[in-house]
Amino acid sequence: MADAPSSLPTHEPVDIAPISKTELFLEHNFKKILLFLLLVVLLLATLGFLRYTKHQKETAAGEQFTSARTIEDYDKLIQEYPDTAAAGNAFLLKAQVLWNEGKKESSVKSLQEFLSTHPEHNLAPEAQFSLASQQAALGEKDAARQTLDTFLKSHADNELAPAAQIKLGDILLAEGKVDEAKKLFESLPQTYPGKMSTFVGELDQRLRLINAGLPTTEIDAPKPPPAPEPAPVPAPPATDPSSLAPPAAPTPAPAPAPAPASEAPPVPAAPATTAPAPAPAAETPAPATSAPAPAAETPAPAPTTPPAAAPAPTSPTPEAESNPSETPAPAPAPAPTAP
Repeated sequence: MADAPSSLPTHEPVDIAPISKTELFLEHNFKKILLFLLLVVLLLATLGFLRYTKHQKETAAGEQFTSARTIEDYDKLIQEYPDTAAAGNAFLLKAQVLWNEGKKESSVKSLQEFLSTHPEHNLAPEAQFSLASQQAALGEKDAARQTLDTFLKSHADNELAPAAQIKLGDILLAEGKVDEAKKLFESLPQTYPGKMSTFVGELDQRLRLINAGLPTTEIDAPKPPPAPEPAPVPAPPATDPSSLAPPAAPTPAPAPAPAPASEAPPVPAAPATTAPAPAPAAETPAPATSAPAPAAETPAPAPTTPPAAAPAPTSPTPEAESNPSETPAPAPAPAPTAP
């Protein structure tokens, strides 16, 4: 039996590099990693969409807030965009309008609702301080003290913290705790160094009032007495309808008779004479009759010496008859009647 040829190739084992743990992990978890990446992309897309949608809502709410003027407008904005900053602003303006209109309880409720729905609002500290001030003004001292304590715990570094402490001192003064209030006021410059410049005047005023022993709270003026009720007006008595007629105008008094004017003494008429025959022109008045005789009523110029009154003549005197200028012309005789 012949031996096998020695020239045949021999196959030696090849060393294979070991697989790293990272490659092994990727090989076994590739699907999970791909799914995780898809979830991350989806989450980022969702966040971007939500941010865009919120921006759109904020813009629309801001436009509606700009045009709002009444309480109804603010309520509509709060209902349509409850989670926007404009809705929080609407709560604050609504509370202010209600307080100005005298609806103080409703104003307090509006501030409380704002603090519960928008605790992270930029104006939340101011709203909380305003709430405490309104509660103190309404005489709710315990509620105001609790609100101020909450404010000081949550916003100890706020610029209104000294004002909140002064408000607490005012509540102590209203309760008659003058010594506690004075101690609180005197400690404020050390408690808030560098923050009391705005409130120095108010603080000094309260300390002066306490040191002088003067009232530190405003005293309400006494209420005015109620106005007297008007007395009942009696009904007018029944009257006769005829008495409703307007009264007759008074009869004017007769004017006094004028004094009789002085007249010239009457001139006796010339004795009638029988005309022998009527003249042809008897019907035409004589020219002398057209000229009027001188007016007898014209007074003569007053003499310097009043003359004695002449007695009334009883019979015509020859002088009167002989003076043709003082006597009128004789009347024409009537025409004879036909037989």
